[in-house]
Amino acid sequence: MAREERKSAGDGQATKGDGINREGARRYDEAVRDHARSGAPEREAREAAKALDGAEGEALRDAERQGKAAAHKRP
Repeated sequence: MAREERKSAGDGQATKGDGINREGARRYDEAVRDHARSGAPEREAREAAKALDGAEGEALRDAERQGKAAAHKRP
């Protein structure tokens, strides 16, 4: 099936037949690469480990259990 280019209703940017906005996807991918190169993920991982070991650790683990349980209920 050939994908045709069309204008999206909201922003006037071209999308492909499957609804992918290539410019938006390109900007997202670029932002993810920039974030990874910044070193922030390592800092964020350390902060998350501290949070799990700290006072909010049980609440975070409970939220994780709830999220996983909800994901298993989806069709």
